[in-house]
Amino acid sequence: MQDKRLVVLERELFDLEDYIRNLWQFLPIPIAFISPVGIVMEVDSAMENLVGYAREELIGKDVLELFSDSDEAALIQEKTLRQEPVTNYEACAVINARGQSIPISLSTLIRIDEQTGEPLGYFAAFIDISKRRKAEEEFRQSADKLAELYEQERSLRQR
Repeated sequence: MQDKRLVVLERELFDLEDYIRNLWQFLPIPIAFISPVGIVMEVDSAMENLVGYAREELIGKDVLELFSDSDEAALIQEKTLRQEPVTNYEACAVINARGQSIPISLSTLIRIDEQTGEPLGYFAAFIDISKRRKAEEEFRQSADKLAELYEQERSLRQR
């Protein structure tokens, strides 16, 4: 009876791990799992696409090497490890394999060992905001141009 129960539990555990792996790869959000010392332990395919590195190149890498400002990234990492989640932090960028800086919105969530209370690592979500930033800049330019045209029209009417 015990052996049969063990076989069922092992199968359920395998199914759960398979489900988590599939979910991890399905999500369209670039996500990495980082160890408490800052080493990339796992990434999803969206993360590979964002930075242009293969999974094998990312795993084992110091996560700070991915950021354009490693000092800023270190502060975010320290905050996360103090169990202060970071949500939609937009003052940072990652450097892709071609050396290009990609502005991101970064969110982190720590994972704690329930028995010891020690951090096991943290999840980091890297949302590419480059298209939004470009649209914001285009909007600012259009607004400036419109204001300039308005001022020109106003000055012509005053003559």
